[in-house]
Amino acid sequence: MATYEEIYGKRVEVLDADPTLTSAYEGQVWYNSTTGTLKSVVSFGAWRAGAVRSNVTTGGTSGTQTAGLVAHGYDYGPPDQSTNLSEEYNGYAWTSTPNCNTSRYQTNQTGTLTATLSVFGALGPPPYSTCAKAESYNGSTWSNETDAPANRAGSVPMVGSETAFLATGGNDTTSGEPIDTTFKWDGSSWTTGTSFPATTNSMGAAGTQTASIFYGGSTNAPGSAAVSTTAVYDGSSWTTGGALPAASRNWGGKSGTSTAALAATGTPGPGSPNPFTNTTMTYDGTSWTITPATTVVAYGGAGANQSGASSTSAFISGGGGSSNATKTEEYDFGINTITNAAWASGTAINTPRTGLSGAGTTPAGLVFGGYPTNNESEEWNGSTWTEGNNLNTGRGSACGFGTQTAAVMAGGHDQQTTTEKYDGTDWTNSGALGTGRRYLAGAGTQTAGVAFGGYAPPSPPAGFGLTEEFDGSSWTESGDLSTVRFALGGTGTQTAALAFGGATPPAVNSTEEYNGSSWTAGGNMVAVNKSNQGAGTQTAGLTFGGASTGTQTLGYDGTSWSIRPSLATGRSYFAGFGTDTAAIAAGNNPAATTVEEYTGDVETVTAQTLTTS
Repeated sequence: MATYEEIYGKRVEVLDADPTLTSAYEGQVWYNSTTGTLKSVVSFGAWRAGAVRSNVTTGGTSGTQTAGLVAHGYDYGPPDQSTNLSEEYNGYAWTSTPNCNTSRYQTNQTGTLTATLSVFGALGPPPYSTCAKAESYNGSTWSNETDAPANRAGSVPMVGSETAFLATGGNDTTSGEPIDTTFKWDGSSWTTGTSFPATTNSMGAAGTQTASIFYGGSTNAPGSAAVSTTAVYDGSSWTTGGALPAASRNWGGKSGTSTAALAATGTPGPGSPNPFTNTTMTYDGTSWTITPATTVVAYGGAGANQSGASSTSAFISGGGGSSNATKTEEYDFGINTITNAAWASGTAINTPRTGLSGAGTTPAGLVFGGYPTNNESEEWNGSTWTEGNNLNTGRGSACGFGTQTAAVMAGGHDQQTTTEKYDGTDWTNSGALGTGRRYLAGAGTQTAGVAFGGYAPPSPPAGFGLTEEFDGSSWTESGDLSTVRFALGGTGTQTAALAFGGATPPAVNSTEEYNGSSWTAGGNMVAVNKSNQGAGTQTAGLTFGGASTGTQTLGYDGTSWSIRPSLATGRSYFAGFGTDTAAIAAGNNPAATTVEEYTGDVETVTAQTLTTS
């Protein structure tokens, strides 16, 4: 037998501990003498739990892991019924989208989030009848399309796109009609393709209209056995592909291509009821392989639908009976272990307060001021809060920006023009704001900062939209906000700041971007909000909490906002600081000590233990 050195020209290193892993270690092999294991960084597949859906429904899926869609399906109620509900997934959270036009279940769909086709299904309420309905979704609106040539239901598998679609198999749950017909859709009309080799329903599928595979399923007789066959379609004819390792039915997948497919869950054996498995298989164009990856849940009931653009990234949702119908799982194949973004409870600040300000990062942060009116500041080292030296003027509702050792506090109650700078030890007074105000926002550094918005009673004055720049000693007025407001969120730098939300006095959802001299409109937040906080940059921002949305967290990519995992506790008039992947929320209204820490998705290079088996 050849040695590793003979094959690769390299010797296996002997180490007493695993090295600090990076992507550069991919493919490398070493022997850990302490544990007595041979290790390497190699690609592997794994499922992880995703966000919970709000609707207890089964449904068809389409799209990708970060831009997915579940629509139609069976609503477990009460009362149990078919549904026209629709939800989209961004990899962090599910959001309701406009309802479909027709309530139905036992549908399937294919395409992308902004170009999906949903066809067939069972119409309700009981007694249900199968249908030939077709609807398309463009990312904002569902539209009725020309009905398919025949009624179908019973997990009809389909592949392709909204304008190049293929479906075969299924059944008529009313008549029990066996089906082997193949239907094609080109975006405007239907044609019939070559019949499927056998009358089969509840198959899985992957690929395109001209290069696809359909696998597993069962014949249409009640209680019929599952099959292990794979059929390959080239756009005109069917051939036999590699058989599944075990017969299985109730597949709902369409992940990958005809030469690189992913299949998960499924029901082995004949009859019903029959437990689902959490098995995952991959197909390379010739043969199927059972992988070590298993779904978190062994889905039961009506099964779950998976979707994805490839065999290395997919999601599964919209099935598994009422107990699992809201669950989502995500599949990744690579050298990294992925930990989902989330908020977690953090160490409490020492003094309860509201209306406080913040600056810095999560391992080196600072909070200061607040109500009940106090002049206290506290430093954060990533695990504990330590009392710092006091402000010269106790106040709240001011803006804060900068770092833990070079922070700025400006404005606050009551119409304060006061500005103070922190050097990591002491606060010192600096140049006054040109216009005293409270509930303003800020961004930047101690020597290049910007403050904007704010409020000065008794009624909104002209300075509501004021922007002032700070050079480390004095303030200079700059271009006003387009939307005058107070209690807004802010983040970024002096030449690339972001302002979002706030009150006029009604809460608004508008976003503005600052270039160092003027403000321009950015993408609106998904909901109006005020007293929200922010972190990050103009092109990688985060906003969280607020008097209007409470726990909502949104991410900004420089163009638009999208939903992120929610805070555990609704907050308003609190401090926030950090980045879009590592942020802190501290305090609350009424005064509180509670803190939450946000961590974005974390990808960690993971070593695998090699065996001889």
